Amino acid sequence: MEPITQADRAPFCVEMLRRLNVQREQDYLCDVTIVAKEGNEFRAHRNVLSAASQVFEKVLQTEMKEKEERTVRFEEMSELILVKVLEFIYTGTVEIEDAQNAEDLIMAADYLLLVGLKTAAGRVMEREMTNSNCISTFYLAEKYRCEELQGKSRMFIYDNFVEVAKSEEFLCLECEKVESWISDDEICIEDEDDVFAIIQKWIGDEDSDRKAKFSELFAHLRLAYISREFLLDLMKDEQVKANPCCQKKVLDTLLSGEDEVIQSPRRRMKTHAIVFRGGKFTFCYLPEVDVWKPLAVGPSKIKHYKRKSIITFLNQWYIEHSSNQTERYDPEFDSWSVLNDFELSNNQVVVGRQRYRIYRSDEDEDEEDVMVDKYNMGSWKNVHSSGTRGSSNACILAVDNSIYVLGGGSGSAHVDRFDTLQNKWEELADMKIGKSSPFGVASQGKIFVADNYPSSCEVYSIDTNEWQLIASLNFRSFWRTMVCVNGTVYAVGGQNCIVESYDPTMNQWIEKTSIPKEMIPEEEQRSTFFKCCALKLSRKALRGI
Repeated sequence: MEPITQADRAPFCVEMLRRLNVQREQDYLCDVTIVAKEGNEFRAHRNVLSAASQVFEKVLQTEMKEKEERTVRFEEMSELILVKVLEFIYTGTVEIEDAQNAEDLIMAADYLLLVGLKTAAGRVMEREMTNSNCISTFYLAEKYRCEELQGKSRMFIYDNFVEVAKSEEFLCLECEKVESWISDDEICIEDEDDVFAIIQKWIGDEDSDRKAKFSELFAHLRLAYISREFLLDLMKDEQVKANPCCQKKVLDTLLSGEDEVIQSPRRRMKTHAIVFRGGKFTFCYLPEVDVWKPLAVGPSKIKHYKRKSIITFLNQWYIEHSSNQTERYDPEFDSWSVLNDFELSNNQVVVGRQRYRIYRSDEDEDEEDVMVDKYNMGSWKNVHSSGTRGSSNACILAVDNSIYVLGGGSGSAHVDRFDTLQNKWEELADMKIGKSSPFGVASQGKIFVADNYPSSCEVYSIDTNEWQLIASLNFRSFWRTMVCVNGTVYAVGGQNCIVESYDPTMNQWIEKTSIPKEMIPEEEQRSTFFKCCALKLSRKALRGI
């Protein structure tokens, strides 16, 4: 006999609930009375109520007055809401006319521990959400543990924060709650000036107790990301002048250098981009909107026939300029600069905020003699020597606190991992196919690695220490790179700057775009090879390009 599947059982369950509801409406076999605050009475079945709600179960099955009288009274629940609660219990569905009904149902559902009803009512409130009511919606969801609505309303506030902050609900918030919102990394603003305007509007022009809160709120202003012109205006502001600690913060920011910035920008002020450098030209591709934009011109022309060293560090891009000079791109200011006495090489990698380099010792040609150095206090310090099968041109990646060395040489398939906490090497499973010039990226517990000659691509599971071959790239070119943006893996760079993305559901590399030819002078197009990295760029700066 074939077992009854879940799909087979579903119609039976729906029909049984329908019949129980008909019995309730006809007062057939009902054994409990529910009373609304207006005094209206509704008949129901104890076993159905107890199965649906742990609150009813406790009230109706323990030695309480309600069990003896077989009557449950709700002093705070209206007839309209009680009807809808019973409708949901008996049918699993409910018709909710408006946001006020939804709010009342959330409170009732929270009391009765009816999670499904609470979710359904929350979705109605979500549809009714506006700039003027999202604050109260968020705090209602927080109070009654309506998790889905709380998350959706929080994101609505983040996305529309500048307009939401003008609403009466926001302006009536207590200082602690205003402080919590303006200190949040996720609020979406044009620039940090907006936050100062929000503080001023909340405090208002009248003499009130709110003026005493100015310095507390001002402390959350990220002055390092405000223009010099606006900082000078802040020095003239009456409330800043009245608060010496605020005035000092502005002055310190004006006098500090670019390298002294310790504050981080708000995340929603930035968008993830793939940044390209070929010759002197710099461009970015924005996957979210499928748009290319030109960026600042570099200080020198990068020769395409040489494999230049690159690293990203603290959301800045470093490219080898010469043996003792490095070019640095700062997306905060869309500018390149040349750093003297900053040595960069292909074997460097960044683990957290620490630079490491892995190389073969010049003193010993033994393949096992591999050095690991750590950059500290202005100089390189050796932390380990020997112990890996590392080859030239290997792909070197950082994942959490480990450094992975993959392939290289004449087509090695070896993979080794260096633990930077314990300073020791570990040999891992070999790749399926050796790779002489591998390039790759780590994403969500996996490492993707490809090679052009021979053309192959595979993925490594860090948890299981296993390799799996996946589809090969569609295009071959020297000096290609892999990057990960918003969880999607891209193969980018090389000549023609073709961008491919990997679709794991189809096991297929998909051509997304290539750099628009009009962005590069015609005489440069054939000889330009692009280096690439993933960075976060300022949305405001991009709008001005």
